[in-house]
Amino acid sequence: MEITTASASINTSVTSSTNISDDQQSLVNDYNINILSVVANLLLGILGLMGNAIVCLTVSKTKIFHDITHYLIVSLAMSDFLCCAFFIISILCVIEGHPVRVHITQGFFGEIFCRLFWSLHLFWSSFFASAFNLVVVTFERYFAIVHPMRYARSFTVRRGLMLAGAAWTLAYLLEIEFPIRYYVNKEGECTYPGLGPAWFAKLMFFKSFSVSFVVPLIFLVWAYYKIIKTLRQGAVNPGVMGAEMGEASRRVVHSLLIITTFFILLLLPSELGNVLLFFDVPVDARLGIWEIFRTLTVMNSVVNPMIYAIKLKKFRRAMRATLCPCLKNQVELENETQLTVVGMNTLASTAGPENESLSQARAQGRFVT
Repeated sequence: MEITTASASINTSVTSSTNISDDQQSLVNDYNINILSVVANLLLGILGLMGNAIVCLTVSKTKIFHDITHYLIVSLAMSDFLCCAFFIISILCVIEGHPVRVHITQGFFGEIFCRLFWSLHLFWSSFFASAFNLVVVTFERYFAIVHPMRYARSFTVRRGLMLAGAAWTLAYLLEIEFPIRYYVNKEGECTYPGLGPAWFAKLMFFKSFSVSFVVPLIFLVWAYYKIIKTLRQGAVNPGVMGAEMGEASRRVVHSLLIITTFFILLLLPSELGNVLLFFDVPVDARLGIWEIFRTLTVMNSVVNPMIYAIKLKKFRRAMRATLCPCLKNQVELENETQLTVVGMNTLASTAGPENESLSQARAQGRFVT
């Protein structure tokens, strides 16, 4: 009996040691995975910061880009820049497993951090601003290509910037209920009591889902259908749109179409996950699905400047001149030469009194690349 008891004791000890060893190994594996995830996400965010900063700097340093189209592209790049910046802050200070421990104090600054950063309001609002700015840029191109006469008369820089301002305002007000509901409790912890009844929470989700994804998606698909149709008509009848001007517009629209495609592909998984939650379908958070969705959202802001650099030759040259000032004079000479040739060919292709106003409209709405 004693031998049996001793043997059982030894077996229990060995089993316990094995369990502890397994638990420790599991903790080490989780820690290594978390470190790898943090480093990868930080590199992704930094890449997005650099790329969008270069886009903004390129437009500001290149005189031929000082027009409403490029101003709106800068607005889009700024929203992507902020999305990446707040993503980095959330990775370091907010999201589970963050390496930087933040002590949230009671008072003004504690409330600001809790309501704006801990709630991820600034991160998601910047993403919404990116989506809405993409709609504004597409609308400007739609107006310039499909309705050039009206565009020349009514689409001023001031009105374009007002549209961009409206996009930013809507983005930061879209989910204002979250920073309102978050607060710092007496223990100095950031607390979120929820949105209240289930029906109200679902109503808020439906509002955000439709305004930030469904409505922009419907508009983008419709706008590009009209734009591509108009460009094809211009290719058949080059007298309406000069060959060079039509090719330049096609390159820009092609770039924006690629950006829109990435917007759909990278956001669709996250939106489908939210739809599952809306219909009370459980999604296991332990699988890291939401972290993957969040990373895909940021990738949307990272790829945009890469598309400009790859698809738009003039923008690529301007980027080189911005990063290496020694190339500035050569790039400016190439741009002036190309702009002169395109302008002469456009006027020639629209020669005649009946096409003079149309030529001016096309010239004001052009985007030469």
